[in-house]
Amino acid sequence: MCSCKREEQTIDHILFDCELVEQERVRLKAAVLRSENWPVSKDILINKYGKNFKKFTDSLSLDKI
Repeated sequence: MCSCKREEQTIDHILFDCELVEQERVRLKAAVLRSENWPVSKDILINKYGKNFKKFTDSLSLDKI
């Protein structure tokens, strides 16, 4: 169970839904929304938005999730 107590802690949950990392997700989502609909596949996140995705993952506090 995720620390947010809403769902199982999966990669998809953390990337797209977890309210505990919503602030961290804002920039990633904004970059994607300039040319795509949110959410996008993990492949697109990594291959097309790699720099933004890296900033998102680097900003995550493991203590939070």
